[in-house]
Amino acid sequence: MMALKNDGTLYAWGDNAYGQFGDGVPGVHGSPTAILTNVVAVATGDQYTLALKNDGSLWATGDNTYGVLGDGTTTSSTVFQQISNVLGAAQIRARGNFALVLKSDGTLTSWGKMGPQLGLGSGGGFILAPAPIGGINLLGDVPTCSITSPSSPATG
Repeated sequence: MMALKNDGTLYAWGDNAYGQFGDGVPGVHGSPTAILTNVVAVATGDQYTLALKNDGSLWATGDNTYGVLGDGTTTSSTVFQQISNVLGAAQIRARGNFALVLKSDGTLTSWGKMGPQLGLGSGGGFILAPAPIGGINLLGDVPTCSITSPSSPATG
């Protein structure tokens, strides 16, 4: 479980078997533990966590079997690492084994387990680092937009 306080402190508790809390201490956490500060949004997928900080930087931790940490590898991490090639993130979504970012310039970026959900083709394999989804920019005619999935309705 995770909770984000109004002051930007991210707390986690429960099963941290894959290092998805990012505090470097795998295993069960029996009570809420502060794990990261200056956070404005958090998204969790299958055993990994993405955190968006107030400066627009994106951070990831946990199981990286499908490349969801966006660092160009499949090496897992138990501490948060900055995804260096995603700057200016405005919204983040983590689903299963893939991730999406809406950047402040209106462009979309995705990575993880390959499939049509990434907007980068439908072949197999993995996209190990954030890749821009070409041909779409959400600025201009669309005043606001949210990244959605079947479990979260569209807004804006």
